[in-house]
Amino acid sequence: MKQSRLFFLLLCVSGFGWSQTPRWVVVNFQRVFEEFTELKQADADVKKEIQAFRDEQAKRLESHNVRKQAFQKLREQAASADVAGTEREALVDEAAKLFEDLRSEEQELQKLQVEFNQQAEAKIVRLRKEFSDQVREHIRKMAEERDWGVVIDSSAVGSNGLPVIHYVESTQDVTVDVVRSLNASVAETETEEETGE
Repeated sequence: MKQSRLFFLLLCVSGFGWSQTPRWVVVNFQRVFEEFTELKQADADVKKEIQAFRDEQAKRLESHNVRKQAFQKLREQAASADVAGTEREALVDEAAKLFEDLRSEEQELQKLQVEFNQQAEAKIVRLRKEFSDQVREHIRKMAEERDWGVVIDSSAVGSNGLPVIHYVESTQDVTVDVVRSLNASVAETETEEETGE
C-alpha cells in the first residue's frame, strides 16, 4: 500500500507528461512600447505632423504680425497733425478695415490651433489604443503557444508610487522575447504585403 501511494505521488510530482502547470511570466509593457518599431515609427510620423503644423502656423503668425505693424502705421499716420481731413478719414477707414481683417485672422489662427490640437490628441489616443490592442493580442497568442498561464506587467506602478512587482527571476521575464517576436511579426507582414503573398 505504501509503495502504491509513493508511486502515485511520484507520478503527480513528475507530471508523467499528463499536465504541465502554466508558467507565470512578466513583461515590461513600458519597454515593449518603447522598443516596438511600428509604434516608434507612428510616434515619429505624429511628431512630424505636429512640427509641420507648427511651422505653418508660425508662417501664418509672421504674416499676421506684419499686417499688425501695417495697422499700427496707419493709426500713427491718421493721428499725425500733418494729415488733412479727407486723407485722415481715408486712413481711418483703411485702418478700420484692416483691424477687422486682423481680428478675423486671429480668430482663424486660434480656431486652427484648437482644431489641430483636438485632432492630434484624438489621433494619439487612437494609435495608442490600436497598438495596445495589437500588443495584447500578440502576447495572448504567444501565451497560448508557450503555455504562459499568467502574464503580468512588470512596469506597473501602484497607487503609492511603488512598483507592483519588486522582484522577478530573470527566466520569468519574457520582455525581450515579446519585443523580438512583435517586431519580427511586423517585418513578416510587411514582406508579405510587398511580395503580394
